Amino acid sequence: MAHAPGMRTVEHEIGQLLDRLEVEHGFRIVYACESGSRAWGFASPDSDYDIRFLFVRPPRCLKHKEATAECETMERIPHLDDFLHQAMQATESRLATIPAGVSRVDAVDELLRREVRSRHLEPLSALTLERVRMPDLLFFDAIAGSHAYGTHIATSDQDRRGVFIASNSFLGGLDHIDQVSDERSDQVYYELGRFVELLLRNNPNALEMIAISDDCVKFRHPLFQRLSAEVFLSKLCEKTFGEYAMGQIRKARGLNKKIINPQPEKRLSMLSFCHVPEGQGSVEVLDWLAARNIQPDACGVTAVRNAVGLFAIYQDVAGTFRGLVSPKDPDALVFSSVPKEARPITWMHFNEDAFKAHCKAHREYWEWVAQRNEERYATNASHGRGYDSKNLMHTLRLLDMAGEIAREGQLRIRRPNREFLLRVRAGEFTYEELVARAEELHAALGPAFAACHLPEAPDRDLVNELLVEIREEFWIRAL
Repeated sequence: MAHAPGMRTVEHEIGQLLDRLEVEHGFRIVYACESGSRAWGFASPDSDYDIRFLFVRPPRCLKHKEATAECETMERIPHLDDFLHQAMQATESRLATIPAGVSRVDAVDELLRREVRSRHLEPLSALTLERVRMPDLLFFDAIAGSHAYGTHIATSDQDRRGVFIASNSFLGGLDHIDQVSDERSDQVYYELGRFVELLLRNNPNALEMIAISDDCVKFRHPLFQRLSAEVFLSKLCEKTFGEYAMGQIRKARGLNKKIINPQPEKRLSMLSFCHVPEGQGSVEVLDWLAARNIQPDACGVTAVRNAVGLFAIYQDVAGTFRGLVSPKDPDALVFSSVPKEARPITWMHFNEDAFKAHCKAHREYWEWVAQRNEERYATNASHGRGYDSKNLMHTLRLLDMAGEIAREGQLRIRRPNREFLLRVRAGEFTYEELVARAEELHAALGPAFAACHLPEAPDRDLVNELLVEIREEFWIRAL
């Protein structure tokens, strides 16, 4: 024990006492503290000094082990012998009080399971992509998208889709989770309950995961095999695949509006949508004022009664008017108090609807620029067809898959017509040609599903029982 000089007499004596104990007993004190009334803060002047400490004995068993053979014994330690003798007597006394019979193995198993499960109690914020990929939660992990369909090219990204199983302690609490994903949803991992809900509805994205090719699978828990296509495929696929496919057509045209109508980096000002009548047309209010050497802040504005969107502009001679635009909000006009005898120098029309539409288009365009897939954008811009060719490729893929489900009862993820789909992606066909083909395939789904032997919908009770069994067995295997 090391002690700094100048310590109080009592503390110095205590230090010497601890040093002496170390020498006499051959151990090392690693921590010492005051206890009792002095530690609690209400000691009397004559209170004792109670000291508590932790010590470590030298590893003499280890030295003997290093120097002797396996069968040799070391010198007995009387204190240890006494402790073992007393402990064995106490154990034998307790055993005598336990009734004879077979032990409850099932009760012990359940106790062990509860103890192990308690380790998985963690907050919602802890369920990140990294966490759900860990072995104790991960149920399925695969490369999805174009790599799974066989339609990928050299520059294609790798989308990841997976399933994880939240612990029973988490599910029994107040928090709820459906999925974990990155910002662009390139990586999405569903909680098992949400995943089974999607399968029950015949969601195309979920169904694809249970029939994905082995070469795309990163990890598949043995229990995942129970989520087979035979359990879930039903006539609901006509609607889910069909509606999803036709929705891709609308997206294909909608994206073109952004491609051929780029927005300026800087949004137009509100006054760009304010015009002054002139001749048989109109000019922007700022241009009209500049032509007359009138500053915007040297003007006043009032609304014109019974004329929506029409305003009177007055020139400010006395310096009491407030200008055209609010200093607090550049997207709002500011009105001035104008004497009754004042005469406007002109009238101005503010096309507020056009201004709001511009603001919305500008915001959406630059949000799209920030998030767009540059490779996909370059492809669409290069073929110049006026549509997103990847959307239409997915339209035809989904409709082909739906037809196969109806006719064959099969989920075929790796597409046999890869070359044709890549031609669609490259923009070799007109929008009208592809839409006509899609409408033909879509129309054929009705008769095909009406004639097929698939159930109207999956058996909900069966699926519910399956979900419970998988959860229970997953955690039992984790023990």
